[in-house]
Amino acid sequence: MEKKNYILGGMTDAEFHYNSEAGRVDIAGIACHWGKENLNSQVVDKNSFGAFMKLYNAGKIRPVCNYEHDSAKRIGLIDKIDMQDDGMWIEAHINTRIPYVSEWLLPLIEAGDLKGLSTEGFPLNGYESLMQMENGLVYVKDFILSAIAITAIPADWDAEFSIANYIEGWKALRAEDEAKRNAVRLGLIM
Repeated sequence: MEKKNYILGGMTDAEFHYNSEAGRVDIAGIACHWGKENLNSQVVDKNSFGAFMKLYNAGKIRPVCNYEHDSAKRIGLIDKIDMQDDGMWIEAHINTRIPYVSEWLLPLIEAGDLKGLSTEGFPLNGYESLMQMENGLVYVKDFILSAIAITAIPADWDAEFSIANYIEGWKALRAEDEAKRNAVRLGLIM
């Protein structure tokens, strides 16, 4: 059976930090909230990710970051996952050494045009892992998280991340690059 990716929840109240030495942008926040209906009429709780967390904690699976749920546009990795009382807390990084990321994606983030995040993966046992509830919502029982996507329209309307720390880091990096170009131009460094 084909394992189709389903978009679940999203990230809200996230942090966004730029680390130029490591060539990465770090993000952190709630990836999905327990008991909250998303735009796909799906609901998850801590138990929805039980099988996934067993695999994750055993080091058998490590979700990636991608752009707009496109697996061909992998841009980073999930570094930490913590099941909290209100939802799934994640820490991840975006690789700024990927030309697509540094030249196209980061300027969109800096401008505030791209700030949503969303989870994706597949039901462990196919449609048997999905339970239709009386109110029309679908409860996902066994979900395997495969990625967190940076997206313009997350399934959770409140799924946005803050870029304040990132912008300061980006400005500092640009100033450093400009200073180096000027020093080369003046013959101070080769």
